[in-house]
Amino acid sequence: MYGRPATLYVAAFLGSPRMNLLEASVYVHLDRYVTLNLGDQALYLPWDDIRSRAVAHYHGERIVVGMRAEALTPVAPDTAGAVLQGRIRYLEHHGHESLAFLDIGATAIMVDEMGGPVEPGANGQRGLRRFGQVMQRLAGRAADAPLSAPSSGDGNRTSVLNDPGRHHRRPAELAVRLAPYPAVSAGHPLAVQVRTDALHFFDERGDRIDVGWR
Repeated sequence: MYGRPATLYVAAFLGSPRMNLLEASVYVHLDRYVTLNLGDQALYLPWDDIRSRAVAHYHGERIVVGMRAEALTPVAPDTAGAVLQGRIRYLEHHGHESLAFLDIGATAIMVDEMGGPVEPGANGQRGLRRFGQVMQRLAGRAADAPLSAPSSGDGNRTSVLNDPGRHHRRPAELAVRLAPYPAVSAGHPLAVQVRTDALHFFDERGDRIDVGWR
């Protein structure tokens, strides 16, 4: 569940800090690489990476790219490879480590903890039902169900990239682990190297994009 979450919801639910979930546009350069356009910057999957074939099915479309903090390593700005450049928005100090939250010019996908917006006047029965839905998702029994219930007249409600209700889009704050009390502060530039082999991919319904999916 932690290493290969089946759904976007499980990916967001497990882990501290939460998995960074970013909107990406996919562009395929056949036999060369797959570009994941994150807004102001991009990552590139080499064509010999077996996951590139699965992601390539989404050429011209948007997907969600997930990256945990442990997949990000602070590096020098001129480091070659899969590197994202950002500026620190703020820091959190946790004693044994600090967390830096970077603005990299990307759009984040935010998933509500209980699977949807809190309804006004929600009673205990509704709360129990929602808890049951959470447990079903974590157990994988709801993997084939839409992540948000369709509403009348709105064909985009099942898309995590278009749903303004349960899934919220906002400027990304990329969580990166640093040493305790580092010699940086809000506003400082920071470059991070991305382990592309540790990326997670989800389609617009929030289902994991796996090798052999199509």
